[in-house]
Parts: sequence; C-alpha cells; structure tokens
Amino acid sequence: MFTTAGGGTTFDDTAPPFQQFTLGGPLRVGGYGREEFRASKYLLGGAGLLHQAFVLPRTLGGRFYVGGWYEGGSAFENFDAAIYRQSVTGGALMETRFGPVFVGGSLAEGGRGKVYFSLGRFF
Repeated sequence: MFTTAGGGTTFDDTAPPFQQFTLGGPLRVGGYGREEFRASKYLLGGAGLLHQAFVLPRTLGGRFYVGGWYEGGSAFENFDAAIYRQSVTGGALMETRFGPVFVGGSLAEGGRGKVYFSLGRFF
C-alpha cells in the first residue's frame, strides 16, 4: 500500500506560465492529458496498492507487479475557485533488463481516459 501527497504555491496572485504548477499525466491525476491543468497553486493526493504477482524468468528480468491507485487534486489561482479533479489508474509493472516497463490506463470524470506505456523511469 502507498499514499502520495503534494502541494505548492508561488506566493503570488498569478505566476508566469514557466513558474506555474501542472497536473495531468502519469501519477498526477492520470486520466487527464500531461500538464493539462496549470496554475500558481496546487494540491494533490492519492492512495493505492501494488502487488507482486510473480517473478519473471531470470533471462527476461525480475519481478512482475499489478496495481491500482486513486489520485485527486486541483491546480488553481484562488482556493475558492479550485476544481477538484480525480482519476483511477490500474496497470502492470515489470522489471526487465532494459529497465522498468509500465503498461496501464487511467479513467477520469466524464469518461475521459488515457492509456500509458513506459520503458524506463517516468518520474
């Protein structure tokens, strides 16, 4: 089991785009596009479960995990105007000779979703 939490502020009314925080994409409310939400402040939290299903043959790599998690948060200028976004993600993670491989998908409100494939670290 794991939990995540994050938050940030620029201590300004509106930060320029290159100083803003972003949400959307893997591990940051994954049912939305990468960096889809941008603002001067953000809050993010989540919880999930990662389970080692089995071990791959030594020639292919190492452990094989399945997991699922929930993420929710908001990027906003004023706390009163914050819109809470949320998504659920599930997938498989494999340790291979080429690095970790992740295959999974996320679903968000309104039927929005994304499918993810990653070779190597994505955080």
